[in-house]
Amino acid sequence: MARAVKIDLKELKQFSKQLENLQKEIDEICISLTKEIAARLLSKVIRRTPVGVKPFGKGVKKTIKFKTSRGNRSYLNK
Repeated sequence: MARAVKIDLKELKQFSKQLENLQKEIDEICISLTKEIAARLLSKVIRRTPVGVKPFGKGVKKTIKFKTSRGNRSYLNK
């Protein structure tokens, strides 16, 4: 009839532990890659940000200059 089969599960348990460790390493790799990408993006943004130029937007007044037949004119835009 049926024979009793002995199965050694030690290697399967070791493989399971290796997979768990690999998952932890993958998480750490993803975090470090995310930080690296963020640092590179911040570096590019800092390099491309103009220095000494006031932003034009809400709450910032800007002087508009134009020429007319009577001469140069300017006024503050709100």
